[in-house]
Amino acid sequence: MAITIKRKTSWIGTGSAVTMKVNGNNAGKIANHEEVQVEIPEENATLQVSQLGGKSHEIEVRDGDKVEITTTKMSVTLYYLFFICLYVAGFSIPNLGHKVVSVGVLFLIFSASYFFVDQFQLKVMDDTGGRIDGEA
Repeated sequence: MAITIKRKTSWIGTGSAVTMKVNGNNAGKIANHEEVQVEIPEENATLQVSQLGGKSHEIEVRDGDKVEITTTKMSVTLYYLFFICLYVAGFSIPNLGHKVVSVGVLFLIFSASYFFVDQFQLKVMDDTGGRIDGEA
């Protein structure tokens, strides 16, 4: 019994592979734009992915399912927002000490959000590429 997993996560997070977990157990890693077959122990199983602390929601998969991994809109928004705030802090704060503290605080907030916001979205796809299941 197996499922097919395809990763399409844009440029965010492409520096390292995503870890796949089936029923909470490590099932391997997948790079961006890669497609892999993953064995599942039973007819139904749960799937979740993670990367450097960021994770996805957990979905139920069945033998033969095709699952697509994408980046959530919230994680992309937070990523861009971090760089916009970094840019603004860099040019609007005249004191070097205050700049360093501001950048440090921004980095801590961004890092913390990585653990509390789902970074990846899992979708079970049909044969035509349409979504069957998974969070929007």
